[in-house]
Amino acid sequence: MLFIDKTSSEITLDLYPFGCWIEIEGKPEDIHKIASGLGYSQGDYITMSADDLYLEWHKKHNLPEMWDVRFGLSGKKEYLPLNQIKSPDERRGV
Repeated sequence: MLFIDKTSSEITLDLYPFGCWIEIEGKPEDIHKIASGLGYSQGDYITMSADDLYLEWHKKHNLPEMWDVRFGLSGKKEYLPLNQIKSPDERRGV
């Protein structure tokens, strides 16, 4: 799922076999403000690309590289403004 905030920064939750990552894209000052609001500091940042993280994971577990993987995902990304995001309870009508 992809979220876009009022600064036009993009916040994604990336799901991979090697972990789940919150990715924030935008101007550096906006990234730091959003990350801080989520409870993260610059010391928490991982700046490696998903490809590099994938390669590191493969080497650690002695697995063959597979570059045509979709990790079971299909369909298109859904873009929502942050103020329109509903909790799971709200989506179920609870």
